[in-house]
Amino acid sequence: MKSAIIVGAGLAGLTTGYRLKKAGWNVKVIEASSEVGGRAVSVRKQGYLFDSGAVGLGTVYKDYMDLVEEVGLKDQVVTSSTVSATLRNGRVHEIDTGKPLTALTSGFLSLRSKLKLVNLFRDLAKIKPVLDIRDVAAAAQFDDETIEDYAKRRLNEEILEYFIEPLTRTVNLTRAWNVSKLEVMNSLAGLFDTTLVTLQGGVGIFAEVLARELDVALNTSVTRARLSHPGVEVEYTTQAGENLCEQADVCVLATTLPQALAIHPEGAAQMHPLAEMISYNRGLCVHLGYRAATATKALMVMMPPGEEPEIALFFLEHNKGPDRAPPGHSLITVFFDHTAVERPWNLADDTLAGETAAKVEKVLPELAGHLEMSHVTRWPLGLTNPGLGIYKAMSAVNASFDPSAVIQFAGDYRSTAGQNSAVAWGNNVARGIVASHGP
Repeated sequence: MKSAIIVGAGLAGLTTGYRLKKAGWNVKVIEASSEVGGRAVSVRKQGYLFDSGAVGLGTVYKDYMDLVEEVGLKDQVVTSSTVSATLRNGRVHEIDTGKPLTALTSGFLSLRSKLKLVNLFRDLAKIKPVLDIRDVAAAAQFDDETIEDYAKRRLNEEILEYFIEPLTRTVNLTRAWNVSKLEVMNSLAGLFDTTLVTLQGGVGIFAEVLARELDVALNTSVTRARLSHPGVEVEYTTQAGENLCEQADVCVLATTLPQALAIHPEGAAQMHPLAEMISYNRGLCVHLGYRAATATKALMVMMPPGEEPEIALFFLEHNKGPDRAPPGHSLITVFFDHTAVERPWNLADDTLAGETAAKVEKVLPELAGHLEMSHVTRWPLGLTNPGLGIYKAMSAVNASFDPSAVIQFAGDYRSTAGQNSAVAWGNNVARGIVASHGP
């Protein structure tokens, strides 16, 4: 029986392992942390259930949804609120993505700017036919300017401030000057073509179900993966402190790219030029549980930087799924902007939670005085930053993808960052391994 060692028990690693196991391979998954799921995990605390990393799912995530159904979780899929909101002058302006005309009646943009948006949708119509959520890099010819430069050239300052910046912060936790036009166009292309959903029990149950099919070693750190003809040699340290070395036919590095290259530095040549330019936006999340209901049914409240320089958005978890908060309660996950995260990142958890709650209650005053739970999550390597030129680099790397290589790289850095990309590239890598090395 052929053997594979998967490094990393996030969605990319678990998907790869699951597919190889189904193809008859002997699979071992090694994970440095104490739980599976990577950046797609869920936490229960004081009657609340929140996703501490990745929070958004949509039916446009076909690879993800297909695998969810395959492993028996289709009945756990529930529909979330279709309402989103943007803050302007301290007021929450709602848009129902299920009813696109609400964007025209909402007061978050002037009539002049709404008319100017015609340019955006004309340009999007030109790009959309070549967009593929599995491989956004296939449209790399549109990775030619930042979304800020595009907005100043084709739209106006008001649209940039109250539409483009909030959307960019919501999807990427950063500012428009730091993101490729292609990334935001891809987000917009799916905005009105998807139904927002979540998993009953939290997104983390998906990884847990996949992991049940596999041999997973937790609290185990891989230090080195090298070629050892005809296969690979993997060195790792167990929770008990044992230093071990294991042989396998194939090794899949399903961690962040910097971690993967630390384990297999020879892979820098294979992953060039992506390896040289990739960077990560830190993820800082504050989860707040309230003994009161919000007036808004919005799934998220997006923040223009002029309204709130540090916070990117509020995610209203209780409007995402019915099991996220007790009846009549609210659960708010607050995401911080990577470009302004330094000060809040270094605060003590209690201090940060108190500051954040005060800002939430200023926007949602009905929650004031009802806070009963807080939790802080920090991701040093949160999301890959889709800066100008990143998709051209991805395109070059993906074009040179060798399915027969015995050391493979799998992760959401091969397309737009997210849970679907992780599953898609797990599928791709496993498919290539089986085709090249046999079932």
